[in-house]
Amino acid sequence: MKLEKAVQLLLYVGLFFILMGALIPKILLLTQLGIGLLAFSLASGFFISGFNSWERMSLLFRLIYVAVVAVFSVLAYFAIRMYIQ
Repeated sequence: MKLEKAVQLLLYVGLFFILMGALIPKILLLTQLGIGLLAFSLASGFFISGFNSWERMSLLFRLIYVAVVAVFSVLAYFAIRMYIQ
C-alpha cells in the first residue's frame, strides 16, 4: 500500500514539474524532470496493478521494468530538446 501511495505522489510531482516548466519556459529541466517522473509513475502504476505488488514480481520483470522506464525517460528528454530547437 505504501508503494502505491509513493507512485501516486510521483505522478503529482511530475505533473507539477511539467506545469511549472510550461509556465517558466527558461527552466527546461523542470519539464524534463516532470516528464521523466510522469512516465515512471505511470509505468509503475501499470506494473504494480498487474502484479499486485513489487515483491511478487520476478527479478527479470523488475529489470525489464527499469529498462523500459529508463528508455522512455531518455526518449522524452531528447524529444523535448528537439522540440525546443
